[in-house]
Amino acid sequence: MSVAPHRNVLPQWLSPLKLAAQGVVLKGVVLQKQMLRLADALTSVDTPISVYLHFYCDDFGFRIASGQVTAQVRLYCQRCMQEMEQVIAADVRWAIVANEEKMKALPKDYDPWVLVDGEGDLHAIIEEELLLALPIVAFHDMDNCGGDQRYSTGNVVELDKKKNPFEALRELKLR
Repeated sequence: MSVAPHRNVLPQWLSPLKLAAQGVVLKGVVLQKQMLRLADALTSVDTPISVYLHFYCDDFGFRIASGQVTAQVRLYCQRCMQEMEQVIAADVRWAIVANEEKMKALPKDYDPWVLVDGEGDLHAIIEEELLLALPIVAFHDMDNCGGDQRYSTGNVVELDKKKNPFEALRELKLR
């Protein structure tokens, strides 16, 4: 296994099949300004996105990229609507395939990374994983949330209980 030259910023396009054949490990960052769809889902991404990927061939001959992607982000708490910080992390494991035809041959438990002309868009697939790792509903811990008053319009008003329409039938039956 070899370690890629220490370049802090990872390239957008790379050759994952070659990297897997060589057993390369990539460590670095992806700049948040290149993640436009992720930026639309958040209030901001505070730091560059941290990436660790190990490229290798598994026991079945599939070329694999696995590792972790981590980002410090800011989004709105859905309870108090105040901005909050959150770390999102995704453990990733992709089977690298040259085209969609080869993707069909993958076992169901493999997530495919389909290449374009032998090249893979690293930024796009990392962005997809981070979008999938976002919480469905983001909120502070109960102790730190300003929205702990609970939603209410005041005192609970008791509604008049309506008479059961079958009550009259019951009274007729008793006669």
